[in-house]
Amino acid sequence: MPAVLEVISNEELTSQRLLEIFRNAYMDAQVDSDGDLRLTLDGIKILVTVDQSRKLIHLISIFGVKPGATRQQILELCNRINDRLILIRAAFPSALPSPAVMLDHYLVTEAGLTGVEIVDDVRRFRTVISSVPPLNTD
Repeated sequence: MPAVLEVISNEELTSQRLLEIFRNAYMDAQVDSDGDLRLTLDGIKILVTVDQSRKLIHLISIFGVKPGATRQQILELCNRINDRLILIRAAFPSALPSPAVMLDHYLVTEAGLTGVEIVDDVRRFRTVISSVPPLNTD
């Protein structure tokens, strides 16, 4: 008989619960002083936030840009990423302290999720991010 996977309701999804899930999956995870969860997968840093009111988990990775890169070049890179890759969004947020490309993805938690689904989605996010470097042609 197959094992039954526990569905975690939206209300149960907190940074602490996610920390437990990621640590059980042998992932390098910690909660920062703001209560946000930070993961490091294959050297890539991922911020994981929970928005229970909107029923979402938000995955974010931020990458600095080459010194001297123009706004136009950064926006063109974001467009290439958005045109050619699925499951992530690329943006050039002006609110960051220094020029950077933000890659993010949302996971809907409305119907609840299993720990396996959450871990798989984070790994998939990391895999898609690994497809970005060849798109950086400037």
